[in-house]
Amino acid sequence: MGNSASIAKRLAALVIDYFLVVVYACILFGLAALFYQFILDGIPDTGRLTRELTAFLTLAFPVFLYFVIMESAAEHATYGKRKMKICIASTDGDSPTLFQVMLRNVIKLLPWQAAHTFIFTGMHQEWTLSGLTWMMVVVFCYGLPILSILFLCFRKDHRVVHDLFAKTVVMKSDHS
Repeated sequence: MGNSASIAKRLAALVIDYFLVVVYACILFGLAALFYQFILDGIPDTGRLTRELTAFLTLAFPVFLYFVIMESAAEHATYGKRKMKICIASTDGDSPTLFQVMLRNVIKLLPWQAAHTFIFTGMHQEWTLSGLTWMMVVVFCYGLPILSILFLCFRKDHRVVHDLFAKTVVMKSDHS
């Protein structure tokens, strides 16, 4: 795996992709605010499950689809990875399977989704959460990303947790 992407290229690709995610989230928030203000005359009290499901289906799931569709395409790269001329591959050197791409992104986005779930739980319970809940927050929202950063920095192939589980590697791309 001598063609592994550098840390700098991986981080630059991440910044580009998450910039796109933030732009999408801002547009979504703006449209939702307009919808609630002018169509529904305020935010309805639909209950916790409906709020969480709506947030998942409008924010988290489309982001997951963006990563899966882009990394499953011919170039095996998101927009950020394409700009940095890197792509994902299976550790055996072949193109990654759809299962590998999906597993990789479920694990990668797990801390983000856990943070959203924690926020909804905290709001629902007026932020009076048990010690076990706080520990789960720390482990899921911070532990996995910190572990990934350590792997990125100290593994020669720069594979992180989601790459290891999915048996993928981020490589220099042959595509222009």
